Amino acid sequence: MKRNAILIGILLTVIFAVPAAAQNVSIGLTGGLNFADLNLTAADGTDRLTSSIITPAFGVTVDLELTSYLHLDVEPMYIQKGGIQMATSQSSPDATLKINMLEVPVFIKATLGNKVRPYIKAGPTFGLVVSSNVETTLEEPGPGQSKTYKADLNDVLGSFEFGLCAAAGVDFKVGKSRLFVEARYSAGITDVWKGGSLEWKSGDEVIVVEQSAEGKLNTKGIQVMAGIAFPLGGSKE
Repeated sequence: MKRNAILIGILLTVIFAVPAAAQNVSIGLTGGLNFADLNLTAADGTDRLTSSIITPAFGVTVDLELTSYLHLDVEPMYIQKGGIQMATSQSSPDATLKINMLEVPVFIKATLGNKVRPYIKAGPTFGLVVSSNVETTLEEPGPGQSKTYKADLNDVLGSFEFGLCAAAGVDFKVGKSRLFVEARYSAGITDVWKGGSLEWKSGDEVIVVEQSAEGKLNTKGIQVMAGIAFPLGGSKE
């Protein structure tokens, strides 16, 4: 917890200190959908089959113009990551994992044009796991009988994720502001799986399952985002 607080403090300092020293800065809002998926490796080293889920992503953007065509973008945001671990047997059915993160992508962005500006950008992402859970449904004896189990993943996941992200998009000048749309691909580099005890709950029933630390979990996803940015005082736009 102390490490997370220090990291958040450093990121907020960078986010607010850099624009204060800049001559041409825009701030804005961004949001969209994350087509989230996972790279899962079992304890025996085999890759697990997964499927994607659609989750939300939204936040703010701070754009610092370094040159006429080169920008630094810092985008603190909430994003939900995860995916579906596909069934391997009747006793191990599909399980949906959702990982809620506070993430800060830091992009170098190259633009072309003026009123209409295509752009590409790429850079690292720094994420803190805020909460996480997994849900699965087991078939019970009898026709149409099933029971849903849920578990908190925080005890078996690490709290920090480092990743990389690349995007392409276009923005449009509307008055003094700019509207933008873009598509991104992000991939977690750090393995966030650490193993431990997982408590599956269904009503008053609790099943504790020990999870090996030998597995691996990395997030990935394609985000479709849109937003609007406004120049601050002193901006040349």
